Amino acid sequence: MSYNVEEGAQEPQWPIPLEETAMIDELTRNPLHVSTEGDAGPYIMLPFDRLGDVRQLLDSQRIPYSVEEEVISLDESAEIAVVNLGRDADVAAVQSILDNAA
Repeated sequence: MSYNVEEGAQEPQWPIPLEETAMIDELTRNPLHVSTEGDAGPYIMLPFDRLGDVRQLLDSQRIPYSVEEEVISLDESAEIAVVNLGRDADVAAVQSILDNAA
């Protein structure tokens, strides 16, 4: 599992001082959601073009994660990335971070 925090990064701030608007999936216009379906542990499925934003957000809060190496292609147009949070992830905290991100 990666702990993707750059050297010299500031300590995480809680609660996050961001606008109260959820991080949105631009394809569905729905907020990003931490899924707990299946046996692999919690994960986030999101459009590949939002991956950088989500990684930056998770890194800023020192949330450990890993990104699946392969993306899923839907309808040969939308590429979907999967961010695995690990079995020990605090799902409610990560969902709150996504919900409160601009």
